[in-house]
Amino acid sequence: MIIKDKIRKLHCNSTINDLLELFKKDDTCEVVYLEDDNKIIGEISYDKVKQLLEEGDGLKGNLKSLVEQPCTADFNGFTEEETEYEIVRKFIAEKELRSLLVLKEDGTPLYFVVDESRFQRKKNQTRITLEYLKELEIVFDSIFNFYLTYHNYKKIAFLPDEMSEQVYKMLSDTNRIVLLEKMEVRESDFDIILGADKGSGGNFVSWYQLLVLLYDSIYNVYKKEDNMLTEALKKILPSNLCILRCPLVMDIEQKTEREALLAMHTVQDKEWFRSQEGIQVFCDGLKEYDGKKINEMMDFQFIGNHTGVHNIDVRNSMLNIIDGIRFTSDTPFLYNRTIHMFGPSTLFGVGVEDKHTISSYVQRYVNQKFPEKKIRVVNHGVPRADDIDIARLIRSTPVKSADMIVIVYSRLEENHNIRFAFEKIKYLDAHQIFQRPHDMGEIFLDTTHWNHKPNAGISEFLVEEFLGDCILNDNGIYDNAQKKQVLHNAFYTKLSQDKEFLKSIEELKQYRFQNSKKTGCIIMNANPFTLGHRGLVEMSLKHVENLYVFVVQEDRSYFSFKDRFAMVREGCKDLENVKVLPTGNVMASAALFPEYFQRDQIKKEVKFDIRKDITVMAGFIAPTLNITMRFMGTEPICPITRQLVQHTQELLPYYGVQLVIFDRIEKENEPISASSVRKYLKEKNEEAMRKIVPATTYDYLINNFMVKEEVTE
Repeated sequence: MIIKDKIRKLHCNSTINDLLELFKKDDTCEVVYLEDDNKIIGEISYDKVKQLLEEGDGLKGNLKSLVEQPCTADFNGFTEEETEYEIVRKFIAEKELRSLLVLKEDGTPLYFVVDESRFQRKKNQTRITLEYLKELEIVFDSIFNFYLTYHNYKKIAFLPDEMSEQVYKMLSDTNRIVLLEKMEVRESDFDIILGADKGSGGNFVSWYQLLVLLYDSIYNVYKKEDNMLTEALKKILPSNLCILRCPLVMDIEQKTEREALLAMHTVQDKEWFRSQEGIQVFCDGLKEYDGKKINEMMDFQFIGNHTGVHNIDVRNSMLNIIDGIRFTSDTPFLYNRTIHMFGPSTLFGVGVEDKHTISSYVQRYVNQKFPEKKIRVVNHGVPRADDIDIARLIRSTPVKSADMIVIVYSRLEENHNIRFAFEKIKYLDAHQIFQRPHDMGEIFLDTTHWNHKPNAGISEFLVEEFLGDCILNDNGIYDNAQKKQVLHNAFYTKLSQDKEFLKSIEELKQYRFQNSKKTGCIIMNANPFTLGHRGLVEMSLKHVENLYVFVVQEDRSYFSFKDRFAMVREGCKDLENVKVLPTGNVMASAALFPEYFQRDQIKKEVKFDIRKDITVMAGFIAPTLNITMRFMGTEPICPITRQLVQHTQELLPYYGVQLVIFDRIEKENEPISASSVRKYLKEKNEEAMRKIVPATTYDYLINNFMVKEEVTE
């Protein structure tokens, strides 16, 4: 696999005939590297040349037109054995990788590696496989519990090799496993045969193939952007995450006559459920409610866009949705931690009134069992939400590391189960609560949804088996050492001794609201003030009674601070209890956060530190003005702003300031952007500009910018 000192190189001025001659002479040559001034500038693979020839286009142009970027790696400081191990790791992680160029300390090539066949790496195969399994913290019991059980393998054979013997010794249950003494075996005798190097068909699987499957499950399948488990684990510890599976009517073994009828009709069978018979069967599961109350419970709507699906607000006696979140009853006014519950319509509670949703039952049970802990439960359920929707909901939800997440789901794939074993995620199956015999009577409304009757049992099951331990252990809560490290940093100490800075903070007191109502803030550049900014202000006012809107005073934008401040002040003057203030020369300044003011020039993600900016805002300004909440919008475009939101979300809780993140306001399915306004202004496209800015901003721009430009012409 490792071919040392056999790097095939051609100068960039060589001809295509030189390239073909090199491939022809050496049938082991997979890749040729192109160099210029003794530096590698790219690679040309045999596969690409062969493909071009087979397509009939021939090879046109010079060698540079065929060049691809080589995959390189630097293993300085590694032993030869460690280097080989790291190379194998890279080949497994990147399925399409054909070759790898290993560099010396000075960046020149040391040797290159060719993957002759993905599943034919024999050298040290047993050692590498065991190393990987150890590294991923997988015990073999877990592998077989999930991998074998979910494939329904009941008769398993281990071929006689070193790996099989080691695995067999590690298993606690070998009742269904036969450790063979000879390599000869009839495939028909077993569901799966593990071991050796066969793994090329039938029911033979090599240990290396199994490793690749498991590796793919955790590192490839679950590294996708929109995976609900990955998004949850970005925010909390695995020990604070639980997957709760609830069954469908088809999963019930002893069905009533009515359940058998429902099982014949899938949720997609809309015609039957809209028929008189279907409606009657649905309503038979809600006999204690009259028609008016049933209609109110079913009066929900949701919308879908690029950020996922969202509930539309509604208020009635049975169903209340506020800011897209279904109301959970008995929630404490003050709380220390939150249980965030995500899922589709089964969690949302189709055909269930507010006080009887799973979330409301969990809230009451937690209140009763842990009254001193002050735990809040939030129902983030949205009808028809799938994996991607749930992932996006989790991503846009402010979650503290000490919070808990429960994902309620009915449809789980095998890869989910393998992931549970990898990450030690709690997996609960509420199947038994629904199985007959039970005394709940008719519980299913259709093939997917049920009435409120099982929810009390589900909530007790969830608290007793998972949430109770999390609440008692306080998993992830910031300890005093962490808090002290964040709050009392060197910069905080320096500002505390800066008389000029403390004087400016003291002067802020004149802008305090003269009441004790809940107060929040927004910090915006507003370059210029758009309908998106206005929408952020209006949404924030639904959470607080008093709101400060700070406008960045740093003059490094397209519009001057004077103009931006005027547009924000005019755009908010009709709103009560809103004060527009400048950030001053410290908060949100280039001195503390230079990357923000260079974001148009930075095309890739860079790491930066916003702790100083947070120290000013949350450590001094927030307590001076009694600010307890900050509001921000999601950022789908700018990587710098996106990191700013993420870091703010991580740091603010240490200061006792809650962060609320809203989805960006859209117009015609596109996020409203200040850069679009600037573009339209330059193009003098008044109609397009009018659609995405308030009337006050439009008038200001027309009177102060567009007219001036026309006069100068």
